[in-house]
Amino acid sequence: MYLLDTNHCSRAMRRDPVMLQRIAESRASAFRTSIITRGELFYMAYDSDRVDENLALVRAFLAEIFVHRIDRETAEIYGRIKAHALARYGPRERAKAFLAPKPRLHRQRPLDRFHRPPARPDRRLER
Repeated sequence: MYLLDTNHCSRAMRRDPVMLQRIAESRASAFRTSIITRGELFYMAYDSDRVDENLALVRAFLAEIFVHRIDRETAEIYGRIKAHALARYGPRERAKAFLAPKPRLHRQRPLDRFHRPPARPDRRLER
């Protein structure tokens, strides 16, 4: 199984050919995401110029993928990482610092092990 982070989900929703190929090569049920990523996707949609269109896109995508809830340990790890990242990078760089729960907690492999996104991927849905 693969735990998709916000960038991977965004790329799949934008119909990125490389991402779609990777999904096509695997079972659809092998792809999952976290509740944190779900929140980030909704944030990106609400923060865009085309809110209604992007909300529909996010909702349709999330309807087809399993979303892991987080446990107490994962929530604490996420909070610690986010606080450290914001202290180090500041609010302007916070999107780079947000991390999904550690895949080992859910016995999953991060997709980056098999596919690395471009050096500077577009981190937002279309505006």
